[in-house]
Amino acid sequence: MARFVAVDEAMKLHVAASSASLELFDAMATMGPKGAIASVRAELQGQIKEAHTKYAAMNLGRDPMKSVRDDY
Repeated sequence: MARFVAVDEAMKLHVAASSASLELFDAMATMGPKGAIASVRAELQGQIKEAHTKYAAMNLGRDPMKSVRDDY
């Protein structure tokens, strides 16, 4: 089973993975119209954002301290 990752650590991992993904895309997407490349890059960024939102919510659901915190 997956474990809870502290929110700040999860964000660091997200930023690192997101940056690495976009850098790899930029290195590989060198052929074709610049507008098409930019469009696909924007789509990739949207997919990364959607995945982050989904997994951040799942991670918060695994927080073993969520029932004892006083977050209002």
